[in-house]
Amino acid sequence: MKNILLISLLFVGLISCMKDPVNQDEDERIQNYLEANDIVAEKKESGLYYLELIEGTGTMPVDKDTVEVHYTGEFLDGRVFTSNIGGDPFVFVVGIGEVIEGWDEGIKYMKEGEEAMIILPSWLAYGTAGTYGISGYTPLVYFITLDKVIPGPDHQ
Repeated sequence: MKNILLISLLFVGLISCMKDPVNQDEDERIQNYLEANDIVAEKKESGLYYLELIEGTGTMPVDKDTVEVHYTGEFLDGRVFTSNIGGDPFVFVVGIGEVIEGWDEGIKYMKEGEEAMIILPSWLAYGTAGTYGISGYTPLVYFITLDKVIPGPDHQ
């Protein structure tokens, strides 16, 4: 019985160490995008890539703060699939699931007034199924300007 348990634990450990081929493919596609565009972005533990484009000087949002942003979303090939530039800001509450996971994470690295690029693997965006005309397993690039932070109940 001990041997079966040990073999099971070793098998689970081996499987967990193997890279998911889909995740590996997306990361390779993102790496190719970064190299082709001469971009040096910080890769976060989640898989999100972050690059500050214009430094902000204001407040950094935390969960339950409300933020106002302007943004453009692109595919890795540069095609724009969404933007509110020239229009009203997009307003959402941080950290409560109103937006895709990568936005909730990425916006918390920014300061008010900052412009940043975030690159999201599909597991931080629209996942395996996709949505809004975006196919599953699609990494996305967002250029976001954090216009305003309205402190929420947990902001200190």
